[in-house]
Parts: sequence; C-alpha cells; structure tokens
Amino acid sequence: MPDCPFNPSDSPCELETDLMILREAERESMEIFYAMREELHFYLKRTQLLETILTENNIPIPDYIG
Repeated sequence: MPDCPFNPSDSPCELETDLMILREAERESMEIFYAMREELHFYLKRTQLLETILTENNIPIPDYIG
C-alpha cells in the first residue's frame, strides 16, 4: 500500500485500510438510502393524490389491511 506512511504490517496501516473500506461502505449505503427515500416520497405523494381524488368524489378510503 504505497500511500500508507506506515509499515504495511503495522496496525495503523490496517486501521487506515479499515477506515477506507468503511467510508466506501458508508458512501454506498447512503447512495441506496437516498434512492429509496426518493422512491418512498414518490409513493407517498401518489397515495396522497389518490386519497384526495377519492375524497373529492365521495368514495370511502378503504382501511389498511396489513
């Protein structure tokens, strides 16, 4: 590992490698989180629009059955 200022067998270098891996894992998980949050927001808005249309047309909104 040429960028590591320590001997590769030393613990600080291993910690630096672990930190790099964890940062990449965090970046990937945040990327997934933001994509999923955007999708959930889309479905929330769609559900709210449907509820508005049903209410305006005096159609009862069915209860959620989970």
